[in-house]
Amino acid sequence: AMSASGERLVAASYYVKPIVFKWNSITLAYDLVGTINFTVYGGNPLGIRMSGDGSRIIMRQSRNVVYFATWSDTENTYINITQTLEPTAKSDGENNEANLAISGDGNRIAYGCTTFYGYSDWNGTNYGLWKQIPELNGILKCGGSLNEDGNILLINSNPTRYLKFDSINNKFLPPILIPNSTMNITVNYVGGFVLVPNSTRFYWTPGWNSG
Repeated sequence: AMSASGERLVAASYYVKPIVFKWNSITLAYDLVGTINFTVYGGNPLGIRMSGDGSRIIMRQSRNVVYFATWSDTENTYINITQTLEPTAKSDGENNEANLAISGDGNRIAYGCTTFYGYSDWNGTNYGLWKQIPELNGILKCGGSLNEDGNILLINSNPTRYLKFDSINNKFLPPILIPNSTMNITVNYVGGFVLVPNSTRFYWTPGWNSG
């Protein structure tokens, strides 16, 4: 996970605590500044996403609930690891750590699994209860990406789709297809992607059986 400016970077692995780096403008390289003590929660998170300004991260173990943590200048790392208000792990038994997204402003997160997917909004102190998006049932492959204000959600499916948030009815509208031909891929799913903050474009890498 990386902040929009590239100043902060968090890397995850199966066997170690998440590692925090900060960009050094003098050496033009990332300095290791510490780790995030997440192991007390039963294992290291493999899914980590960061808000645009780098002040907050969200973390998820493979088949577990979602946590968030905030940046501390004093500690020079992310602290106060807190579980969101959604008590149920949104998992279908598969490894779902990649099915995790956070908006640039940090006010909305989206997560779930290949069977079902939804989102939660920031209430001032925590992320609220998870709200399912029924139109995404069974079509997601591995993850989504939210824009700056969380009103556009890009999802990895076949073909790729995006959804717009209806602020009047307080829900996401049905997904809109992005044809595979537009992305110059043949079949199946992209490997990974990110939606730029202003939603004008997204970047992707080839995935399974993709050209």
